Amino acid sequence: MPEILRSKVMVLVDLFKRTEKVKRQAGQLEAINREMENEIARRRQAEKEIKQLNETLERRIVETTAVNREPEALQ
Repeated sequence: MPEILRSKVMVLVDLFKRTEKVKRQAGQLEAINREMENEIARRRQAEKEIKQLNETLERRIVETTAVNREPEALQ
């Protein structure tokens, strides 16, 4: 095989290997992005649940405070 042809083939092989590496890395990044999106969704759901629990707790505090003040009002 002539040297010029061999050199061109080596360049093409190198480009192919680099392209494959980039494709693998792109696939890995896509997987990481999906994991991050799932984690964000889980955290948003947890924040929503915490907010609901806090609202319930605040409502109960108001109710308990009102009940505790009733005997004071009767005195």
